[in-house]
Amino acid sequence: MWNKINVKDNLNLPDWFILYSLCLDFQPDLILELGRGHGNSTCVLTEAANRLPGARVVSLCWSRDWFKKTLPLLQPIRPASWFDRLETRVEDVSKSDWRKVMDGSRRVFLFWDVHGVALAENLISRIFPVLAERESMVVVDDLVDLRYSPGRAGMFMNGNSGERCYCLGPFASLFSEILPLYDFASRNQIELHSARHEWEMSGSSEWFKELTAPHDPHEEIRGEPPATFAYFEFHGGRGGRHRPVFPPATPWTLMDEIRSKSPQRLLIFGAGEAGRQTHRAIQDGGAVIEAFVDNDKGKWQQQIEGKPVLAPSQLKEFSPSNTVVVIASYFQGQILSQVRQDGWPLHAIILADPVQPPCVSCVEKNVRRVA
Repeated sequence: MWNKINVKDNLNLPDWFILYSLCLDFQPDLILELGRGHGNSTCVLTEAANRLPGARVVSLCWSRDWFKKTLPLLQPIRPASWFDRLETRVEDVSKSDWRKVMDGSRRVFLFWDVHGVALAENLISRIFPVLAERESMVVVDDLVDLRYSPGRAGMFMNGNSGERCYCLGPFASLFSEILPLYDFASRNQIELHSARHEWEMSGSSEWFKELTAPHDPHEEIRGEPPATFAYFEFHGGRGGRHRPVFPPATPWTLMDEIRSKSPQRLLIFGAGEAGRQTHRAIQDGGAVIEAFVDNDKGKWQQQIEGKPVLAPSQLKEFSPSNTVVVIASYFQGQILSQVRQDGWPLHAIILADPVQPPCVSCVEKNVRRVA
């Protein structure tokens, strides 16, 4: 399946092994996936569910890429019964009824792959209390163990790519949800385990190199070390020193962030599905954008949902003093660096979550919070 889907940069092969192993070892009756995208992790989790008696997967995401791109590739190579364990929803997870979703479950495995401070705070306050009533494991993607990736330890900066990086304790991430997640774990004395550390201590790194090298020595991604998961457990009120304390619900939305900046002009950088979803959320909130901006030359001068698509070079026609750029793309980090290099200050940029567009990650506030 990993080769068939061909979106290997999203989840490398060692991480497939690790996620699959974590899920099988925990033996949940319900597997929740927050953020699906093309569905690399969806495949791993559904394969695990098919090996666990009575287990089911509920996958929630705004993206429809699973239906358009991945499902047609899987149907010829997986029996129809394989999909019976999977429920894929196109849904805003900031508004999901988690008690209803988890009704009847006793052991829940949650895979977290959604981004942004506001969405993280919303989920911590709404989904974690329900998880804590059960035996639950939370696995968070995109957290790098600095003990094995020292090049990423620069202050607010990824030493490898130059992108903004948040470093807390032994972990680093390009995504700002690490801030409320690490804060929640620290306040409640919950240990965050590193999948990379467990991998190294178990000797799996050498085993994996031996397993993969003879089969495809020219494909470097097969040899990539796993470096992206952290995880912790709730014990259903048992086994911990105290019951976790949860923050109040925080309904801060993309429109709240836009209104707080009071822009005269509004642009969306990203003319793909995430950009269109974000546009609809902005329209529903009563605001109007002037145009989309996109790096894809094939989209320039086209109309999407009645708005023109501009080239990035046309950003110079707008002033950061009265314009806000909402970045809505799976390539959020690269676009942020690109826009910043063009002279746009943080106060004129909003990161709309590419998987949950109505939510927001405000770069300026995130940096202030750590600094």
